[in-house]
Amino acid sequence: MDGKYSKVVCPAEKFVIQQSLKDLQAQLPPVQFCRVHRNYIVNVKEVTKINTYNNEIFFRDGESLFFSRRYIDEFLQAFKIFK
Repeated sequence: MDGKYSKVVCPAEKFVIQQSLKDLQAQLPPVQFCRVHRNYIVNVKEVTKINTYNNEIFFRDGESLFFSRRYIDEFLQAFKIFK
């Protein structure tokens, strides 16, 4: 695939779209989707736990990923949590 692309992971399936993550984020509702890393945007409704000590986010499906300090303030605001 040429150009920019993003992998989208949903509960039922995973697929690839030919669009940059930045462009994809611009089309998503900012109240529900938040950038947490240069490579990740997450659905905040799927988050079950946030470990700010080791920068890890846990999801309903049991998966987890690490977030970047660069995006921490915006991400925590989605949960009304402050550092």
